[in-house]
Amino acid sequence: MISRIEISEQLQEEPLTCRSLIAAIKDSVNLLSQCYSDALVEIRYHTDSAVVQANDLLDEMIWNLLQNAVRHNPRPVKRIWVTLETVRDGYQVSISDNGPGITPEMKSILFDTSQRRVGIGIHQSCQILETYDGFLEVSDRIPGSPSQGSLFRFWIPSADISASSET
Repeated sequence: MISRIEISEQLQEEPLTCRSLIAAIKDSVNLLSQCYSDALVEIRYHTDSAVVQANDLLDEMIWNLLQNAVRHNPRPVKRIWVTLETVRDGYQVSISDNGPGITPEMKSILFDTSQRRVGIGIHQSCQILETYDGFLEVSDRIPGSPSQGSLFRFWIPSADISASSET
């Protein structure tokens, strides 16, 4: 995987092209399965095609969210659910887990770049999505029950593919 410094450099340098969001999810889940034998991932696609304007950092961002779901989960079997669906003029990807969840206090500072109590992976994921005109949000996997796992949801606009094809 790419180092955190290289990601920051690529945010400014690497051009956006038409990318398959489905392929990026599949590749990241496959890598996760190779690296973590205790991770059980269930994927649901509610669309046959999902083309976005992105660069290679799309894979890094998805990988970061998946890896966080495993690394911060003390359970012997780490369950992760990934859902892709069409929302508005783009795509929403939900990544939820059966981990310990995130407290309301931590959720309130999770995206605050001035806070050093959280890792830079979430901050960089937000930066990557902003480059794509998307956004990231966090909530409880089961609403009102933070100890039952986390739900990270990102939205990214669909690409105008009238002149190109999915890669």
